[in-house]
Amino acid sequence: MACSFGLLNCRSVCNKSVILKDYIVDRNFDIFTITETWLRSADSDEVVIGDLVPTGYVFHHIPRETRGGGVGIMLKRSLDAEIYHTGTSYTSFEAIGVHLKVLSRDIYILVIYRPPSSSGINSMNTFMEEFSSCLEHYVIKPGSLMIVGDFNLHIDRPSDVSTINFLSLLEVFNLRQHVTQATHRAGHFLDLIISRNDDNGFLQSVNVHDSSMSDHFTVMCSLNIRKPYFQKKMVSSRKLKSVDFDAIKSCIERSALLAHDPTNISQCVDLYNSELSRILDCHAPLTTRVVTIRPAAPWYNDEIKIEKKRRRQLERRWRASGLLSYRRRFTEQCRLVNQLLWSSRSRFYSKVVNENQSDQRKLFSTVDKLLHRTPDVIYPPHTNAEELARRFITFFANKISTIHQGLVQRCPNDAGYVDAPISSCTLTHFETVSVDDLLPLARRISKKSCDLDPIPAQLLTGCLDVLMPVITKMVNLSLATACVPNNLKEAVLKPLLKKKNLDHKDFKNYRPVSNLSFLSNLIEKVVAIQLSNYLQDNHLHETLQSAYKKFHSTETALIKVHNDIATAIDDGLSVILVLLDLSAAFDTVDHGILLTRLSMRYGIRDKALEWFVSYLSDRTQFVKLDGSSSESIHLPQGVPQGSVLGPILYSLYTSP
Repeated sequence: MACSFGLLNCRSVCNKSVILKDYIVDRNFDIFTITETWLRSADSDEVVIGDLVPTGYVFHHIPRETRGGGVGIMLKRSLDAEIYHTGTSYTSFEAIGVHLKVLSRDIYILVIYRPPSSSGINSMNTFMEEFSSCLEHYVIKPGSLMIVGDFNLHIDRPSDVSTINFLSLLEVFNLRQHVTQATHRAGHFLDLIISRNDDNGFLQSVNVHDSSMSDHFTVMCSLNIRKPYFQKKMVSSRKLKSVDFDAIKSCIERSALLAHDPTNISQCVDLYNSELSRILDCHAPLTTRVVTIRPAAPWYNDEIKIEKKRRRQLERRWRASGLLSYRRRFTEQCRLVNQLLWSSRSRFYSKVVNENQSDQRKLFSTVDKLLHRTPDVIYPPHTNAEELARRFITFFANKISTIHQGLVQRCPNDAGYVDAPISSCTLTHFETVSVDDLLPLARRISKKSCDLDPIPAQLLTGCLDVLMPVITKMVNLSLATACVPNNLKEAVLKPLLKKKNLDHKDFKNYRPVSNLSFLSNLIEKVVAIQLSNYLQDNHLHETLQSAYKKFHSTETALIKVHNDIATAIDDGLSVILVLLDLSAAFDTVDHGILLTRLSMRYGIRDKALEWFVSYLSDRTQFVKLDGSSSESIHLPQGVPQGSVLGPILYSLYTSP
C-alpha cells in the first residue's frame, strides 16, 4: 500500500489547529507538509502545536523570526525520519527538509515557502540564484527526491518570464513539476510538487483537493513506498473496575499474611508480596494484548460523527456534479462540523473542570493535557524492547562510573574534606509509629503505583484498613532492627527525554527516573519526617537552603537572589552571579563520605546510623520498557532519584 502525502498553505487556518488535526486524521495522511504555518518557536506556540498534532504523529517546523511565514512537516511517528538542513541561510525562501529511510531506500523531502516577489532581497533573481544553490545540494543525494511547497509562481502562465526561467532551471537539474490543476482559489498554480525526471513510479495520482479550509487547495499524491502503520504496543492489564473489594479484603483476612507474627523483616516483605500477588491473580488475572495506538479525542460524540458523514456526502455530490449550489452547501456543512468540534471540546473540558473543582490533582492533569505539558513517551528506534532496556541500563551505569572515576582521580581520599561537628546533639534511633500515625501517610503514598508493588494503587488504597496492622509491623521492624531488606532497595528506571525537542535517538538526552515500591517509600517517609524534625529542632538546616525544606522553595531563592543583586547595585557595587550545574549529582554521592558526614557533622549515631548504612548498601536498579526488563545492576554509590530520602540526604551531603 502506498504512502499518502498532502501539502497545504495554512495561513488562514493557522489558529484552528483542532480542525486541521481532524482534517489530517480524516484524510489519513502519512506525510503532511504545511507552508505559512504562522507559528513561532516550539516553546512559545507549544499549545497550538500540541493541538495540531494527532496521536501517533510528530511535527517538525522552522518558524519565521518575524510575523507570518514558516514551514513544517508532519509525519507518522513510525517513519524513520531525520530533519535535514543544508546549512545555508536563504533570504528569498524558507525551507525545511527531512530524510526518510524506508526499507534501505533513501527519500529526501524538501518543503519550501517563497513569499510573493517584491523588490530587494525577495526579487526573482535572488530566488533563482538561491534555489539553484539549494538544488545543487539536494540533487547529488542518492535516492528519491521530492520538493514541495508554495512557490508563488504562476506556472499556469507559460509565457511568463519567471515561469520560463523556473521551468528551465528544473530541466537543467533533471527535475519535473507534477501539478496540473489550479491550487489557488484565483485559478493559479502556486503550490507545486517536483521530483526527479527519471524517478518513474515514485509519485502517483497527483491531484488537487478543495478542502474549503484556505484560499489554497490541498495538493495530494501517493508515494510508492511502504505505507507506515500506526504504532502497535503490547499492553498488559487487569479488569480492576469489576473487582469486588469486599471479596479481596476477605481473602486478605484469611491469608497467612495476617496470621504471621513477623520477626524477620525480609521474610515479612516476601510474604507480603507473594500473598497479595496471589490474591490479585485470583480476582483480576493479568491479560496481555497488542493494541494499535490511534488518535484519541474523548470529546468526540455521535453528533459530530453524523455531521461529518453528512459533510462527506455533500462533498461527493459537489465533486460529481460540479454545481456551485452543492459547493455552498458543502462549505456550510464544513463550518458546522468545525463549530461542533470546537464547542464539543469546550463543553467536555468545562464539565471536567466543574466536576473536579476540589480535586487539585485532576485539575492540574487536565490543564497539563490542554497545554500539552506532558510529552509523548518516545524511545530510540528499536525492534526489541528487552534489548533497548539492556542498552539503557548499560549506558546509565557507564555514565555514572565514568563520572565517579573522574571525581576519585581529582579528589583522592587523603585530600578530602574533614567534617567537624556543628552541634552537640545526637540522633541515636528512630521512634516506632502507630497505625493511626501511619495511615494518613500511607493514603498519600499509595495513590501512585509502581511496577514493583504486588497490587496496583487503586486496590491498595481500598484495602489499607485491612493491611495497615501488617504494614505498621513491617515499618516498625525496619526501624527497630536498623534493617532495610534488599527486596525494598531495588528501583525500576523509566528513561524520560529531558526536553521534547531533543534528539530521541541519542541516549545522553534521557534521564533515569527511579520508581520505588510503596513499602520502601513509606518507610523512607517515616524516617524523613523524624530526620527533618531532628534537623529543625536543633537548627541544623543550612540557612540559605531553598529546596527540600519547609517554606523554602525556588520562589524564596529567587526573591533572595533578586534582593541581594538589587541591594548591591543600589550600593554602587558590581554583581557577578555564579551558577553551578552538577552532572548526575544524586547518582555520584559517595556512601562513605555521606555516612561520615551524617555521623560527625550531624550527630546521627548508633541504630539511626546503622539504618542508613543498611539503606545505602546493596541497592540495585533495572530498566523496564514496554513490559520488558533489563538485568539488575548494583549501585556502589548514589542516592536514588525519585525516593523520599534522596533529596534530604543529598542536601546534607553537600552542606559543607
